[in-house]
Amino acid sequence: MKTAVLKTLPLFLAVGWVSVYGAGSKSPSMQETLSFIMDTLNSYGTSSLTGDATERRSYTLESLGGCRVTLTDHIRSYSKDGSTFSDSITEQSFDLSSIDPNTIGKTGVERGFNGGEDYPIVFGTRNSSRSIETRSNGNVGREWRTNEEATGEFVVAADSVATSLVKALRHAVILCGGRASLF
Repeated sequence: MKTAVLKTLPLFLAVGWVSVYGAGSKSPSMQETLSFIMDTLNSYGTSSLTGDATERRSYTLESLGGCRVTLTDHIRSYSKDGSTFSDSITEQSFDLSSIDPNTIGKTGVERGFNGGEDYPIVFGTRNSSRSIETRSNGNVGREWRTNEEATGEFVVAADSVATSLVKALRHAVILCGGRASLF
């Protein structure tokens, strides 16, 4: 009896693996992963309301070819009457291979503009190199400022979305050859 069970166990495990993951299953490609991130960011920015204003935050992720990407954070704040009183843009450009996959994660819940919940997603470069180019205008019409940073961040309004984006970003970094910091 033990022999029969041991002989059929590998077959059972193989059939179970195929039924869960599908025959010939593979992980998502770089294009599929970046498309997922872009589509998710386009669908799940943040929108906050207070007694005096509304803040709308939207993101785009642009692939610049290969593993180079630009993540754009656009924040528009409106007064009660609907006129724009603040309109700022921040761009973070970096090569996914320069990111340490172990640094990608959620930092927890933060208070949003209206006291609601925001879920920041953070990432950092391998060995803390300053290879994330951050450009910000503070407010449309102002001069752009450029900095080289070792960390980046973006915020979404739902915990489950943040969890999915962390997994997808980590997958994209690994596909591009991102490696852990030495120490």
